[in-house]
Amino acid sequence: MKSHLPKYYLLLLLCISGHRLYAQADIDEAGKLLSRVKQTYDSANISFHLKYTYAEADQPNTVTDSLEGDARLQGSNCFMTLGNIIFFRNQSYNISVFKEDKLIMLGRPSTLSKEMQLPSDQISTALHQAGVTACRLLRNHQLTTIIFEYSRESPCRRMEITIDEATSLIREVVTQIPQPLSPEESVTTRGSEQYIMIRTFFTAMKTEQPNDSIFNEKMFFTREGNVIKPAAAYADYQIFLASPNI
Repeated sequence: MKSHLPKYYLLLLLCISGHRLYAQADIDEAGKLLSRVKQTYDSANISFHLKYTYAEADQPNTVTDSLEGDARLQGSNCFMTLGNIIFFRNQSYNISVFKEDKLIMLGRPSTLSKEMQLPSDQISTALHQAGVTACRLLRNHQLTTIIFEYSRESPCRRMEITIDEATSLIREVVTQIPQPLSPEESVTTRGSEQYIMIRTFFTAMKTEQPNDSIFNEKMFFTREGNVIKPAAAYADYQIFLASPNI
């Protein structure tokens, strides 16, 4: 089954509204906690397993789709697999490898940043772009869940971020967004908007020794003068240049 999740996951970046922030004390506390999370990921040498599940918001326990993979972080460098897709980022390149399509998308970090953002990056971007209508924090021992509510007009209705305060690492993110509708459905279902829930789990986290070799772009492509070719492991792949002057 072709996964629905990647396009929904990227909608975390589009939670935009113009409303005021409420519960200022909770907003301030959430900001401090998320700042510590960002600092941890910015300096991290860690690996973890991640899994996305997809469900209707009114039936959250009935999973209709899922996608999982593994990630390795070393500061701003990232090597992540999600199903049949590889996401790679180092100081010079962002690379997406689509195995089913035999396609390598090659760009500079600034070009593909929205597609390549890590969980902490995505949360940071969404919070900077979104005006939330309510915020509260729930604490359970060392786990803290930040709950953001958005206006009805916002593409993102609710986001829950669970953080392990002992490590400043994200354990789970739950997002509710409207179910995308076709033009025909938007007419027949007017007034009865449906929502979907995307739940992201981060498990098997462990500290790794720095290893620059796994963040070498030459595993994906080679350059001969001005000609860029796929590396031997991807000899039958096409390369799409997403940035000028690569």
